Amino acid sequence: MNSMKIAKDFFKHVPIEKQEIVHDKLETFSKMITKTNVFHEIPKGFWIRKIAGTNIYKFRVNSGDRILFSFQEDGSITFLSFETHDKQIQAAKRMNKEEFIEFVIDETAYDEEPIDEKIDRYALQELMGKLSIISQQDVMEDEYVTLLLEDDELFDSEHILTREQYEALNTPSKLTIVFGCAGSGKTNIGIRRLLLHQELKIPTLYVSHSPYLMNEVKTQFLKRAASEQSIQFFSMHQLYEYLLKQSLTLVTKEDFVLWCKENNLQSKFTPDELYIEINTVIKGQTLQRIMTQEQYQRYPSDFSIQDKRNIYFVASLYQKWLDRNQYFDLNDLAFLILQGDRQELESVVFDEIQELTRKQFESFLHVSKSPANHLLLGDPYQAIDNYAFQPEQVYEALSRRDIPYQKYILSKNFRSGHQVVQLLNYIKEQEVTHYPTTNRMDEIAIRSTSTPKLVVQKEFTDVLLQKLDKDANSIIIVATPEAKKTFQMKGFHRVFVVSEVQGLQYKNIYCQDILQNFSHVNRFQNQIYKTYFHLMYVTASRTSQHIYFLEGQSPKNIRDDYFEEYDYKQLVEMEYGSTSSVEWLQEARKLELLGKFEQALDAYKKAQDQEGQTRCQALLLRSRNYQHLGTYLSFIYFDFDIKSPKQIEDAFQLLKDHHIQMIGRTTYLISQTNGVMTFNPFFIEPGRQIQQISQDLYRRIDYPYAAKFTFCVAGVFYHENEPILLSEKFGKSQLNDIRFFVKNGKIDYQLTHLAESRQKLKQYMDFEIEKQPTVLEALEGFDVDVVIVNANGKKKETAEDFLNDIFG
Repeated sequence: MNSMKIAKDFFKHVPIEKQEIVHDKLETFSKMITKTNVFHEIPKGFWIRKIAGTNIYKFRVNSGDRILFSFQEDGSITFLSFETHDKQIQAAKRMNKEEFIEFVIDETAYDEEPIDEKIDRYALQELMGKLSIISQQDVMEDEYVTLLLEDDELFDSEHILTREQYEALNTPSKLTIVFGCAGSGKTNIGIRRLLLHQELKIPTLYVSHSPYLMNEVKTQFLKRAASEQSIQFFSMHQLYEYLLKQSLTLVTKEDFVLWCKENNLQSKFTPDELYIEINTVIKGQTLQRIMTQEQYQRYPSDFSIQDKRNIYFVASLYQKWLDRNQYFDLNDLAFLILQGDRQELESVVFDEIQELTRKQFESFLHVSKSPANHLLLGDPYQAIDNYAFQPEQVYEALSRRDIPYQKYILSKNFRSGHQVVQLLNYIKEQEVTHYPTTNRMDEIAIRSTSTPKLVVQKEFTDVLLQKLDKDANSIIIVATPEAKKTFQMKGFHRVFVVSEVQGLQYKNIYCQDILQNFSHVNRFQNQIYKTYFHLMYVTASRTSQHIYFLEGQSPKNIRDDYFEEYDYKQLVEMEYGSTSSVEWLQEARKLELLGKFEQALDAYKKAQDQEGQTRCQALLLRSRNYQHLGTYLSFIYFDFDIKSPKQIEDAFQLLKDHHIQMIGRTTYLISQTNGVMTFNPFFIEPGRQIQQISQDLYRRIDYPYAAKFTFCVAGVFYHENEPILLSEKFGKSQLNDIRFFVKNGKIDYQLTHLAESRQKLKQYMDFEIEKQPTVLEALEGFDVDVVIVNANGKKKETAEDFLNDIFG
C-alpha cells in the first residue's frame, strides 16, 4: 500500500525541473515517518508542529520554507502544500538542479517565524470552510426555533444551531469560554464542536464534571455520528484515571453524607452543607491536598471561629477516613495530577466547568498542551457543590498563564417561557442583592408559556398522585430527603429532591414547599447559602411548559407577582396524560443515563422491562447497603491461619457458587498477637472480581503481629441484587454467619452463629456513636490542628492522637 499521497496543487510553487527531486525527498520522508515511527520520537518543539485548530502538520525546510501535511486513518501521509516566501520563489527559479539535490530537512529547534503566522492562517481555512457550510445549512433564527419548540417530534428531528450559538462556535483560534443560562444550548455547541473535529480528524476529548451528563452527550453525539472515531468521552473521574493510568475508588457527595450519618457526626450544619464547604474551600481553594487549620481560619468567610473549627474537625476526620481506606474524592485526584508531569491534552470540550474547584481547574490547565483548542462550557447559577465559582476566577487563571481566550454569554432561554424566565431573573436579582460579588446574567425568553402557579395546599392527595404516576411528562420536586421518603412510602416514585434535578427537563413540574424552604434560608449569613439560590434556580428552570408550587402556607420574603394563584381542586380535576409502555421505556433509559436509578427503576417496572429493573437494582446497591446493615448483618469467620490471598479467594468462590456475595460497606475484625482486636472499614464495589477483593483484604492483614486465624468480615450478603440472610438461603433457622475451615487440604464451610464477634462489633459501633458528641464538646476551648502533614512536611497531631488523649 502506498503510504504517501500528494495534493494536486502541491507543486504549484516548485519549478517543473525540480519536481522529481522534491517527490523523491517526500517519499523518503514519508517512509521514515510511517515505517520507523520516528514521528512519535521527535522531541517536542523540533522541526514538526501541529497547526492549532486543525489536523494539519508542518515541518520546516529552512528559514522560509514549510511543507504542510496531514495523517490519514490508514496511516498514510498526504502532502498538502509547499509554502515559500515570494522572494524565495524567485530564488528557487534561479536554482539549478544540482543545488536543489542538497535540499535537507532542518531538524533543529522549531522557533516560530513571521511566515508561520501566514501559513497557520492558510491551514485554518479548512476549518473556516466547514464553519461556513454549517452557517449556511444549519443556523436558524429564533423565530423558527420558537415554532419548532411547539412540535416535539419536529424539534427532535432538526439539528438546530441558533445564531447566538454559532457565533460562539465560529472562532477556533483561541480558547473559548461559553457561559449560558439554563436552556441556552451550551451543550449543543459542545456536540457541534465534537462533530466538526471528527470530520476534520482532530482528536478531541469531551469531559463533564458529571458522569451522567457525559452519558447523555455521548448518546446525543452517536445519534448524529456513525462512530466515536477521533472523539473520546470522559467524566471528570474517568479523565483523572486516564491521566493517572490507574483505577481508583471515588467517593462522592452521596458517600460523604452516608459516612456522616453512619458516624453520627453532629453539627449545626447539614451533611450537604459540610460537604460543600469542605469541597469548595478546605480542599478546593488550595493547591495543597488540604488546607491547614490556620489557613482555613484566615480564609475570608462569615463563619464564626468556632464554626470553622468544628467544620475543619469533620474535614480532617473525613480526610483520614479517605486515606485509611485508599479512597479519593475529585480534589484528591486533582492534587495527584498537579504532582505529576505535564500531559498533552490538545483539544478538549469541557462541560459544567462551574463545578470545578480552583484546584480542579488548575489541574486541567496543568495537563493542557494546546489550550487554544479547548472549549469550556458552564453556568455560574447552576454551581451546586462549588459555591465559590466565579467566571473571573477562570479569566484570572488563564491570564496568569498567558493563555489567550475569548468569552461568550448565551442569554436566550429556549426551554422556559417568558413568565418562568421572569421568575428566574428575580432569583438572580435576589442573589446579587445578598451577594454583591455575584455577576448578574439576566436571560431572555423567546416564547411565552404559562405563568408559574401558586397553590396553597399542605400535601398531595392520593387522587392527584395516581394521575401523575401515569404521566411520564410530569415529576414532583421536594425540598428534603425526608419529604421524598414520604412520597415513596405512598408508592409514588417520580419524586426528586431539589439537589437531584440537574439535567432534567419536563413539561410539567410540581413542587412541594420549595418556596417556604427557600424563604427560611438565612441568606445574609454566609456565602455557602448561595447554593440555595442555585437550587431554586435549577428547580424553576426544569420546566418547558407548566410549573406548580404547592405550599402549606403562603411563602414569605418572595414577591407573589411572579405567580398566579391557583385552586387545588382545579389542579386535581385537570386532564392528565397517560404514557404507553414504549414511552415509559424511553423515560427509563433517559433517567438511567442521568444516574436517577430510583426513578429509572420505577419507569422500567411500568415498561415491564426486567433487564432494566435488574440493572438499576444493582446500581442502587451502593446506597441501599447502608440501610440493610442493621437487618441483614452476617459474619464470615476464617477459622484457620491464612497463608495466602488464594485461600480467601477459594472461600469467597464457595459463596459465589451459591450465587451469593458480600457487597458494599463491610467491617473486618482481626486480633493482634497481644490480644487487642482491631476494627476496620472495607468497601466492596458491586461487580468487583473476588480475586481482587481477596488480594486487597490479605494485603491489609498481612503484617507480623496479626493473628490471621481470628480474621472476620461483617457485612451484607446479596442474591440477585437483593439482601438475603444465610438462614433464608440455606433454610437454617437463626444461623446467619458462616465459618470457613481447612479440611483435607481444602476450604470447607459451616453455618453458625458468632455471638461473641457480633457482641464485640456492636460494642465498638456503640462506642463510636456515643463518643462523637463528646469529642465535639471537648473541642470547645482547644485549638486543635488535625492535619496530618502541613506545608513543611512536619508531622502534626492527628485526629486519632487527639481521640487517644481523651479516651486512652
